Amino acid sequence: PIVGAFLAGTVAVLVALATNGPGAALAVLILILVVQQVEGHLLTPILLGRATELHPLAVIAALTAGGILLGVLGAFLSVPLTASAARAIGYLRERTSG
Repeated sequence: PIVGAFLAGTVAVLVALATNGPGAALAVLILILVVQQVEGHLLTPILLGRATELHPLAVIAALTAGGILLGVLGAFLSVPLTASAARAIGYLRERTSG
C-alpha cells in the first residue's frame, strides 16, 4: 500500500506538471502529502484501535515504541502484541477480582 500510494502520487504530480504547470503540480503534491499524513496519523490509529479494542493513543505509542526498538519488524508486531497483552491483563484482572 505504501509503494502504490507513492507511485500514484508521483504520477498525479507529473500529470499536473505536464498539463497545468508547476503551480498545479505543487498543489497536487501538497494535497497528496496532507491526505497521507491524515491517513497515517489519524485514520490508521483509529481503525487499528477499533479492530484491537485499544485506544488510538495506545496504538500510536505501540507503533512508535516498536519502531524505535526493533525497526520495521517492531512496528509491524507492536499492535498485535500490545492488544494481546491488554487482553491477557484484562482476563487476569477479571479472574482475580471475581
